[in-house]
Amino acid sequence: MRLNLVVVIGVREGKGSRVSGIGSLLLAVPDDATGELFYAGRVETRFTTHQLQAMEEKLREKKVGKASISDVPEVDRDGVWWVAPDLVEEVALAGRTCDGKVRHAVWRGWRDDKDPGDVRWTDELRR
Repeated sequence: MRLNLVVVIGVREGKGSRVSGIGSLLLAVPDDATGELFYAGRVETRFTTHQLQAMEEKLREKKVGKASISDVPEVDRDGVWWVAPDLVEEVALAGRTCDGKVRHAVWRGWRDDKDPGDVRWTDELRR
């Protein structure tokens, strides 16, 4: 698994055992040339119950009325509330899909020491 920084842009409501809570986080990574954020997929694993509660408090403070990017697929917009794109997290992933999305992303934690402008795909994961 490789580590990569990503920007959180939205929260997908949980289902099943996570109903009324966070199901997954929607992610974005800036384009190297323009700095414009593009949708990078979702992460939904390795959250403890305590982390989910703390995460929801943190993200509710960042809630905004609309998506900060336009390329989130309709299927991934279901049950989503959007957050300002200023929180960075670290994910471990198996690579990228052919369309540039995260593959098997696992949440590793917040990176409060990083700004969204610091986020880039690692060399092994560039398009």
